[in-house]
Amino acid sequence: ADDNTVKLWDANTGDCIRTCEGHSQTVTACGFSPDGTRIVSASRDHTVKLWDANTGDCIRTCEGHSNWVNACGFSPDGTRIVSAASDNTVKLWDANTGDCIRTCEGHSNPVNACGFSPDGTRIVSASRDHTVKLWDANTGDCIRTCEGHSNVVNACGFSPDGTRIVSAASDNTVKLWDANTGDCIRTCEGHSNWVNACGFSPDGTRIVSASRDHTVKLWDANTGDCIRTCEGHSNVVNACGFSPDGTRIVSASRDNTVKLWDANTGECPMTLVHGPTTQQAALDLPGNRILWASDDAWRLLRWRYTDPQTGQPHVLPAEHFGPLPTTPVAIAEAGLRSTNM
Repeated sequence: ADDNTVKLWDANTGDCIRTCEGHSQTVTACGFSPDGTRIVSASRDHTVKLWDANTGDCIRTCEGHSNWVNACGFSPDGTRIVSAASDNTVKLWDANTGDCIRTCEGHSNPVNACGFSPDGTRIVSASRDHTVKLWDANTGDCIRTCEGHSNVVNACGFSPDGTRIVSAASDNTVKLWDANTGDCIRTCEGHSNWVNACGFSPDGTRIVSASRDHTVKLWDANTGDCIRTCEGHSNVVNACGFSPDGTRIVSASRDNTVKLWDANTGECPMTLVHGPTTQQAALDLPGNRILWASDDAWRLLRWRYTDPQTGQPHVLPAEHFGPLPTTPVAIAEAGLRSTNM
């Protein structure tokens, strides 16, 4: 958040459970450990911090980056942390000690996004140098450099089975890459402005993207064809993602709204009141808690909205998104990620 804090919220009541204070500048990203006991956060103060999710105490401060840290996340087994920064590096940290294990050097410009493969053996990163890179999570060596974008790459992520990578860039395209060879499989063209976010559907058959052209698009992950264009936002769309059951899409925009879309028809059944445009959130199901780095985090799962017919305020329950996963899941890993573009 812009107030330099990380907050935990009760998903049912919307009450703030904990405020984690310690960063000296804006918090840019955050997420739960797989078991929900710890929190990781990234900040413009050049640090990555680990927090006790029960007490809110800072456990570790990972120092080593020399510029803004833009992204962070735990490995699938919770033993490591990955971070991406404007010092052009990706770093791996020991989640128990906070020590830097590896520094992945190779990007020539700030790194905007990063993430582990589903099996934890690889890391993907996206940079302002127009490339997507694959790294060996054990050695820190660069395995592949995916070249093809002609502008800043804003987002990236693995497919659920780890065989493909999706990336979104300011060249107005979404690209699909072979995670083994680094070859570009498909280029999804259709947006008329920068693409800020992207993500796979839970079954890996579709891709969703969000753009500065005010639209959200659905793509066939096999052919690269545009299946749907969701129109309705009146400003830049910063974030997008599928519901856990893949039937709905959520998007967040600078028009101060969050929209829910039917993934099959592209129709918008509901528009919700939305706060700040910078969003990073995570859900810890066993503890029924929400974590985020912004001012009104809990609305990501329990949005307030006003009934257009009655004018009465309502709170939309998390169940509107369909069956939730049975394990803790970071919304960002499911594709709900924003950029500060």
